[in-house]
Parts: sequence; C-alpha cells; structure tokens
Amino acid sequence: MNCISINYKNTSEEIRGKVNFTDSEKNALFEHLKTEKKIEGIVIVSTCNRTEFYFDFHNVEKFGSEDDGIHNDYENETDNAPTDYFVSKISGFKNIDAELIKKYGLFFEGDSAINHLFRVVFGLESMVLGEDEIFHQVKEAYLFSKTKDFLSKDLNIIFQDAFHAEKESKQRTDFKRTPVSVGTLTANYIEKYLKEQGSGKVLVIGASGQIGSVVARDLIDKGISVIGTTRKTHHSNGYYVIPGDNIEWIPFEERFSVFHEVTAIVSATLSPHFTITKEDYFSSGCNAKLLIDLAVPNDIDRAISSDEISVLGIDFFKELSRQNNEEKKNSIEAAEAVLKEESEMTEKKLFLKALVKMPDFQKLNDEIKKNIFYLKEPLDRETFEKAVNEILSYEAE
Repeated sequence: MNCISINYKNTSEEIRGKVNFTDSEKNALFEHLKTEKKIEGIVIVSTCNRTEFYFDFHNVEKFGSEDDGIHNDYENETDNAPTDYFVSKISGFKNIDAELIKKYGLFFEGDSAINHLFRVVFGLESMVLGEDEIFHQVKEAYLFSKTKDFLSKDLNIIFQDAFHAEKESKQRTDFKRTPVSVGTLTANYIEKYLKEQGSGKVLVIGASGQIGSVVARDLIDKGISVIGTTRKTHHSNGYYVIPGDNIEWIPFEERFSVFHEVTAIVSATLSPHFTITKEDYFSSGCNAKLLIDLAVPNDIDRAISSDEISVLGIDFFKELSRQNNEEKKNSIEAAEAVLKEESEMTEKKLFLKALVKMPDFQKLNDEIKKNIFYLKEPLDRETFEKAVNEILSYEAE
C-alpha cells in the first residue's frame, strides 16, 4: 500500500481546498483509473483537515528506498515512476500543478503507510488528539470504495485491521475516553461568545452533515437555540441524531431568511461554492458578527471579515486544541503501544499472504509451514521475518 497525505500540519486551508475530493469527484476518478488498470484499489479520505490517498498498484515493483520512511523527494523520477503516475492523475483531475502535490504531500509506502493509516484512525494525527470524527470519516471513505468495487484485497485487510485496532485502543487505554473534536471546540467558543453578548441563537449551515451535526448537538446540549439547514429529508447523517426541541430545521435554500435572527453562524458543508458571499451577508441584513467556517474549500467569503465582524476558519482552532492535546499526553504512550502491536500483526499477516505464493514456501513440508505460522503471534515483525527467511534459507540448502 502507498499513501499520499496532504494535511493541516504543513498545508494551509487554501491548498487543502484545492485537493479536496467530493464523492462525485471520487467516483469519476475511480472510473477513470479502472480503465487504465494500473491502480488495483484506492481509498480517498477527504476532510476539512486532510486529503489522503491510499492505493495499491497492479503488478508494479516497490519504489523508493527500503527505510520505511516518509518520501517527499522526487530526485529519482525512475524509482518513483508509479507514484509519479498517480500524482499526475490527481493534478490533471483537479487542474492543479503536480509540483504543488509534490511540495506539500507526505509520501508513505509499505509498513510506513500502514502505520500512518493506523495513526490517523486512532486520532493520533488529528489537530485535536483523540477525536472520534476521523474514525467515522475514514470508515465512510473505505465503504465508499468498497461500494464502488475498487478495493484491493490488501487494502481491505489493512483498513479492517485499522478499525479493529481503534476499538482495541478504546478498550485498553484512556486516550479516547473523553473525545474532543473541532466541532466541540467550536461549540465551546460560541458558548463563551454568546455569554459575552448576553444571549443569542446560532445558525448551523450543514447541521445534518458530519461536522455540522457535532456542532449543533453540542450547542443544543448547552441549552443554546439552533437553526439548522439541511438538504435531506431526515436529520441524521448516520453517526449522530440531534436530540431535543432546541433546533429549528429549514431548507438550505432558505438560510438567508433567518440571518437577521441569529448572533452567530457556523457553516460546515461539502459545497464547492460559497454558502455566504460578501453580497449575501450585507444585503440580507445579517446581525451575526461571528462567522465560523469549518469547510474546506471555504464556505464563507473571507472578504466579509472586518474589525467588527470575525470570520474564523478551521485553522483558528489549532490554538484551542493545544489544551486538549496537553491533557492527552499521558495516554498517548499507551495508545501508541496498542498501535504498534496491532499494526505489526497486520504487517505479518500481509507478509504471510505474500509468502505462501513463493515457490520456496510451496516446497516446505506441512510441519514446517505450521511452525512458521505459529511463529507469528509472539514475535515482532522484524524478528518474525528474519526467522522465516532463515528457515527458507536453511531448507533451500
């Protein structure tokens, strides 16, 4: 498996917006890649903080070095030809310069790609450490690829194991016992703002979506009145049901009609266009002086911002997440220990899967094969592979 990650750690909202993929774009890219038959499977995780491509090549030798590290160096174009092919497809599909992807992308392969996926699913790579939303977002991306029949056997194993490992982490560590997300940080910030204003109502554009539903739910739990927009006939996205009577639902198209009623606005949609332009804001008589944009690409026109009007983006919450991350530090080590154990099990499983196809392995008698499989459980990956190779070398002599 290979992975290209473009995420909040070294990439601005603007750049992340250029590589963000909607479901319809994923589907179109999948169909194109299927026709060329060079990619065996792919999962695209695209959120406000990251766009990541996990993919397998058809019958292509592994590229790059053997150090299991991160590759963002393209000096050797021949060695990196497979990944260069994929980068060219992304750049062509999104109409952006390939150099942009090469500059900001983190490139993983083999075991390091597996380890990175596990870290993402665990919430160890999130802006807010231990957040739960990323688990659901990765699982949704995996299921999308599965539905489109574009998962390789290895990708299926790796993602299923990552989901299992995340559950193990929840059971065995405190790392995710009190999950916090950008959505909850947003709700806390709005609560403080409304107290300073005396009171107020909040409009959540996209309240039936992944992030918007978290914000709306947390605001409701705080006793804050919410108006939520939806483009769906139901008000659950499959992960959250927004409870209580403290929310009023309106169609997305009617959002401007309530601008004069609200003190703060949150927008968190998958729209490729602004949900609020500068003209929309001022022509509607909007009273809200706090606008929070949790979408990538941006939902809210930054030209609205002034000394009197605050327009805050997703990166603003990096600072607010630091306190949560400090509190999580003591449990990170335990979570990483579970991750190492579980990811090595996956690596050994894939090693054995490849091993059984080797001619040298087929020549072994059943007792030796049984002993090799028995070795898997108690040994770390490196020791296990070394032991297997020694057995194969000994039998070949």
